[in-house]
Amino acid sequence: STGSRDQATESRDPSSVDCEVSKGTIHSASYHLLSADLRDESALSGVVKSCRLDTSLPTLVLAECVLCYLPPSSSARLISWSSASFPNSLFLNYEPCNMDDRFGGIMIDNMRSRDCELPGILACPTLTDQEARFTNSGFTSARAIDMNEAMRLLPAQDVQRMTKLEFFDEQEILTQLLDHYCLAWGCQGTVTHVNLSS
Repeated sequence: STGSRDQATESRDPSSVDCEVSKGTIHSASYHLLSADLRDESALSGVVKSCRLDTSLPTLVLAECVLCYLPPSSSARLISWSSASFPNSLFLNYEPCNMDDRFGGIMIDNMRSRDCELPGILACPTLTDQEARFTNSGFTSARAIDMNEAMRLLPAQDVQRMTKLEFFDEQEILTQLLDHYCLAWGCQGTVTHVNLSS
């Protein structure tokens, strides 16, 4: 019947969603966008509590080029806070890695020339260090892979589609670049592993 179809369409219409927007936050019945200083554990706990989040549910914490902007002590506290706050969770981190070679040095110099300091960029120089940052912070298992390995795990059609979006003249430069970014994650509780190949 068209009635149920229209209702489904209407429920996906963003203008029909009842939400509250205020400085730094968006709240609805099923979504919360929050702001807090990631270096302040009590502020983080406060915003989580304000949403009445069930912290026992499986939770994804996603950090995309975030931890490298924090001092190493702050990123360690953030990961530990996340582990303690969400007992059934996956913390997924995407950031630069393997910065201790010539190519990595050029990347760092390039950022500095733009007045962009990255206090945590050398905190975890290897993939093993990336894994240890999670297991040392309370996660029961961890893994880190460079983006070349991540690309090999993707279906060939997805890789072809992506290479059309971002064209590189030289495959060697792309390979070097992907060697210097990683996906690293820690798992705990009911979240026991990540399957990137499905």
